[in-house]
Amino acid sequence: MTARTYITLFSITSATLLFDSCIEEKPEQTESSFQHIQTTILNTSCALSGCHASSQDASFTQHGLILKEGEAYANLVNADPHNHHAHEDGLKRITPGDPEKSFLIHKLHCDTDHHSHDYGSVMPLGLDPLSQGQIEYITKWIEEGAPETGMIDADLALLDGLEAVDRPA
Repeated sequence: MTARTYITLFSITSATLLFDSCIEEKPEQTESSFQHIQTTILNTSCALSGCHASSQDASFTQHGLILKEGEAYANLVNADPHNHHAHEDGLKRITPGDPEKSFLIHKLHCDTDHHSHDYGSVMPLGLDPLSQGQIEYITKWIEEGAPETGMIDADLALLDGLEAVDRPA
């Protein structure tokens, strides 16, 4: 090869590298509606020691539900509840596309007229109830198919939890 060929190859290689470095690669989307629910609600109100953090929790044999990161989605979506009445009524913990067939929605509602059967205590037990906005966001997520990845068409501000629901005394 001649010097001219080396210079041409060097120029082409340099231009290619320079051009490639100028193209901005879009980062993979890691944000998801479920991750926002996990971080904002499940981690702070559910996956707590003594509640739904591990199989070592005192109430685990009753509910069989772990809601910590990495396990919550599989334990919720299309999973059968341990509650006898909910199971008889054909509910899943979360039924994608159908909030009324989702046991979680029944567990979050404070009004006693919401249930036709005894579905147990309103959640989160012993803590402030979720806000209307938080329940609305979860409901919308279920309506849109309860996706594990991607964002639903709902305002993230609903998760702020500013207006808590009043529980009956």
